[in-house]
Amino acid sequence: VVTAGRVRKKFQGLPWPEGVLDVAEELGRVRGMGLWWRLGAAWVVPSGWLGGWVAGGRVDPEREAVLLFTSGSSGMPKGVPLSHRNVVGNLRQIAETGVFQGGDVFLGSLPLFHSFGLTVGLWHPLTAGARLVTVPSPLEAGTVGEAVAEEKVTVFATTPTFLRSYVKKWKPGQAGSVRLLLTGAERLAPALAAEVEGAWGVTAREGYGLTETSPAVALNQPDPAHGLGAAAPQVGGQAGSVGRLLPGLTYRLWDPETGEPSAERGVLALRGANVFGGYLDRPEATALAFRSGWFVTGDVVRVDGEGFVTIEGRLSRFSKIGGEMVPHGTVEDALQRAFPPEEGGAGHVIVALPDEAKGEQLALVTELGVDAAGVRGALEKAGLPSLWVPRRIVRVERIPTLASGKVDLARCRELARGGDSG
Repeated sequence: VVTAGRVRKKFQGLPWPEGVLDVAEELGRVRGMGLWWRLGAAWVVPSGWLGGWVAGGRVDPEREAVLLFTSGSSGMPKGVPLSHRNVVGNLRQIAETGVFQGGDVFLGSLPLFHSFGLTVGLWHPLTAGARLVTVPSPLEAGTVGEAVAEEKVTVFATTPTFLRSYVKKWKPGQAGSVRLLLTGAERLAPALAAEVEGAWGVTAREGYGLTETSPAVALNQPDPAHGLGAAAPQVGGQAGSVGRLLPGLTYRLWDPETGEPSAERGVLALRGANVFGGYLDRPEATALAFRSGWFVTGDVVRVDGEGFVTIEGRLSRFSKIGGEMVPHGTVEDALQRAFPPEEGGAGHVIVALPDEAKGEQLALVTELGVDAAGVRGALEKAGLPSLWVPRRIVRVERIPTLASGKVDLARCRELARGGDSG
């Protein structure tokens, strides 16, 4: 276990195993000529030799490099072993986009048990030789804001849940050095994107990824420079989408109802160096996750003629009601616009419950005091059919979230089962 003294003091009741390595103690042992010798070796020795020396020989690229777990937002977490090839492949894919610049200063604030925080917030800046500033927790909005301002951070990756808190609590000018703001792990609401743009003068660029893909899959990028001889600059991003797929990824779409191949809309399946090989000790789950060698993400997407990918929702976040596929995200978006969440809140979450007559019914878990008539009126005004109106409304003080900032959908379903009909 690699840790630090402050962490061990905080979790004194934890049954720490033998072989704990305290980072501060180890660094404290490297002093004087030993420190300069190591720095000199890192500077002049070719990386291939240095890697072999440190690792004790060439590392099998298919060997497990890290074990992460899925978020468990919609069920029990699954273990995801990622190989050296997976992680390094994703680092190369990210670098090939060209979104980062020499001299960039990165902020590492997302937890390292989260694939986004591990790859984008740690491994990329380290392997790119960039400066990395770290803070203990993304929940400490004030500390994060101070670090960004004091260290002149230029690249900042976070989730919409944390970003919502930052834009409310940071002091004017604290985000002045940020030129590239990346969001992932959950959908970026248009209202939040507009608020960030107005407060900080920087565009929040939404991306998309999964733990199983190490994690980055797609990214909205800044518009490239106007190329010589080109009639117009290429558009790098598109509002509402998660951008284009990263280099080195291929995809297929399958119709969510028929299972047949689709050209523009369907369940996204991927192949690439960053795609994992299977879940830890879960052969049944692994078999369900792959189809003819393609990793089936479970996300229903649309891909337009320019290659921009728009997420319609998780396959698990669709309900089949009366033979019609109802996307939970679309209902949530309409309610967020009609009844904006309070500061720092998630607002509304739609979940599915069993229904004897129609197979499933929608339930609304909300932080606001909305009633059935108001919900129905808002959805009708948004042009949504009556079949999409939640049959049950459960009011809570705060929408439950996971440590990564994602909404805890499994807990929301539990709350909905115990709630009253709307």
